[in-house]
Amino acid sequence: MMYCPNCGAQMDDDARFCPNCGNMVSPPAPPEPEAPLTPPAPPEEAPVFNQAPPVAPDPGYYQAPPYESYQAPPAAPKGPGFMSAYLGAFSVLKGKPIRLWGLSLLHGLLSFLATVIGAIPIISIPLTYLLDVGMKAIYRDGLRGKEVNSDQLFMAFNKRFLRFAGGMAWRDLWILIWCLIPIVGPIFAIIKAYSYRFVPYILLDDEEISATQALRESMAQTTGMKGQMFLADFLVYVAIFVVSLVLSLLAQIPYIGVLFGLVLVIVMILICMFISLFLGLVEVYFYEKCPNR
Repeated sequence: MMYCPNCGAQMDDDARFCPNCGNMVSPPAPPEPEAPLTPPAPPEEAPVFNQAPPVAPDPGYYQAPPYESYQAPPAAPKGPGFMSAYLGAFSVLKGKPIRLWGLSLLHGLLSFLATVIGAIPIISIPLTYLLDVGMKAIYRDGLRGKEVNSDQLFMAFNKRFLRFAGGMAWRDLWILIWCLIPIVGPIFAIIKAYSYRFVPYILLDDEEISATQALRESMAQTTGMKGQMFLADFLVYVAIFVVSLVLSLLAQIPYIGVLFGLVLVIVMILICMFISLFLGLVEVYFYEKCPNR
């Protein structure tokens, strides 16, 4: 039941006009539909730390480990090659050929006199060693672009002469010991000769180093270079042998063979004059350009 808002008379629920006063009454608003009930949201789970990763199922066969890029260790510094040593020696010879040849000839003559006059080995051998050290100093200074003179041949004849002579004798003694090994001794002696090749230069450059330390230092510095040094010497001697053989065969030709014989004599004289000087400059080039110094 409802009542008229104008006169207050009682009315039916579905009546639109009041039966007492005739006032129009608006129909009641339809009831609003109830909102559907939604289930409550599940509570958030707290994060779990240090949780072990899920274990992959065993495939039943071997699986290679994941690929990782391989980084090679840094390569050791590479020493000079025999061709660069040849070019370095030629450049020094081109700058001062007469002076260097004259000093090389003087060194040879003095070494011969030391061997002849000093008949006692205990005297002649140290003199030869000291002259050899002086010639090494000339090679070194010539390659470094310094002036060279005959005084340098006698630079080892000072208060340190026992150190120079002892270092050279200690080097040759060890080469001899290696050579005494049965069968393979000569091969080991050649290898060790190249290992000890820098001993005189180390004694010249380091005034405090001893003979045994110079030997060890030379072995360390020649690491990775002995093959190139051997090849530099070997190719020179092979070239000399080939040239001499060819000229000797050509000298057997009738008539014109005399000309080839004369060329052979001239070539052999030049070889005798410059071979030791050239190989000495090649040797000191390897020392100066050694990456292990």
